[in-house]
Amino acid sequence: VTWLVLGYFKNKELKKNEAKKIIAEYKLVALKAQINPHFMSNCIAAIQYLILKNKVDEANEYLAKFSFLVRQVLNFSAKSFVTLKEELEIIDLYVKLEKLRFEKIKFQLEIESAINVDTMFIPPLLLQPIIENAIWHGLLPLENTKVAVLKLIIRLKEDILEIIIEDNGVGRKFIKESISNSNESKGIAITKQRIENLKYIIDHNVVSLVYEDLIDDKNNPIGTRVNISLPTNLNS
Repeated sequence: VTWLVLGYFKNKELKKNEAKKIIAEYKLVALKAQINPHFMSNCIAAIQYLILKNKVDEANEYLAKFSFLVRQVLNFSAKSFVTLKEELEIIDLYVKLEKLRFEKIKFQLEIESAINVDTMFIPPLLLQPIIENAIWHGLLPLENTKVAVLKLIIRLKEDILEIIIEDNGVGRKFIKESISNSNESKGIAITKQRIENLKYIIDHNVVSLVYEDLIDDKNNPIGTRVNISLPTNLNS
């Protein structure tokens, strides 16, 4: 009788955990669906900005790149994971779009030679909101006398894929003082939740997203670093 009772409760707990995973998967799909229109609206606003500034040629160039980007994002919508190469293509295009408006941004990409971008998989559109946040809230408020640098560093640490997004911007303290917490980027909030849901779904505690405030020897803010850790065995 004891064995039957224990077996019943164990089976019940397994079903409960399975149900929680299914819910988490649905939430992950819903969050990914939310991030796309947020991303699109920002790009459309950028085109409108260029038109209002009477920068017709730039607006047309932006529109052409944006059209290609939309097709890529729509292709990603049905996927749980994309190759690192595909994600980097989106990032490269997005940064080029931003540089059409803000020429002062210098983008640096560093990928460890051991990483095969064609066979490494990550969740789609994971990096773009973080890079967007770094540009808009970290780099653009910088004084014109300082070169705005955005770094994307990708490396391996045993069976962990480490992705580092670093800017030499004004820092999060300045952002919190200049805008209310309620204005935190929607894309960032969604990305954080996607990371939490992914951690639960794949049952892997290596999944993480950590913000780090960079300071100089006088404790002054000199930028922000975002560290993302993912397992290397994700697949499509």
